[in-house]
Amino acid sequence: MGGVRVKGTALLSTKQFLAERYGAEGLQRVLAALGPAEHDLFERRLQAHLWYPFEHWIHLCEGAARLLAGGDIGLCREMGRYGGLKDLPVAVPHLLQGGDPLKVVAFAPQLWTLYYDSGRVEIKDARPGYFELCILDFGQPHEGHCLRVAGWIDACIELFHATGGTEIVSCRARGDAECKLRTTWTMPA
Repeated sequence: MGGVRVKGTALLSTKQFLAERYGAEGLQRVLAALGPAEHDLFERRLQAHLWYPFEHWIHLCEGAARLLAGGDIGLCREMGRYGGLKDLPVAVPHLLQGGDPLKVVAFAPQLWTLYYDSGRVEIKDARPGYFELCILDFGQPHEGHCLRVAGWIDACIELFHATGGTEIVSCRARGDAECKLRTTWTMPA
């Protein structure tokens, strides 16, 4: 099967988020709405270190938004925040010691390849309290994906006990020329 692939860690954190937020019953409602192969995958066989078709993640997210969030794809942002809060302290604990979100953002291009086998990210205009992140050459743009990345960055800000957030400036899935996110934050006094 061709196309963009995503690491199992992203699928597992999405599934865990749904189970924690909506309970086992809510998760089962979403899984039951998937096709048989996807249902089986999410029910039994996910492994963090393996690659899976990105479209499986999209189907899970769209189903969750439709069945559990009144159609609000913004749920993907919450999924990204949840994943960032769970993954970052395990994957890069040394980057969370001292400094600020720029310390993690400097490694964004390398971190990207831990999650996706398509596209790349570039950080632009990075300075204390501000940066822009551009997602380039991603083979399957989706608004839910940009929202997930925004939520993941928000988690990074939160892990440094800073205040701020990430705005999606443009998204190829909405017809824009590129996917660009703008992040601002203030460190605690």
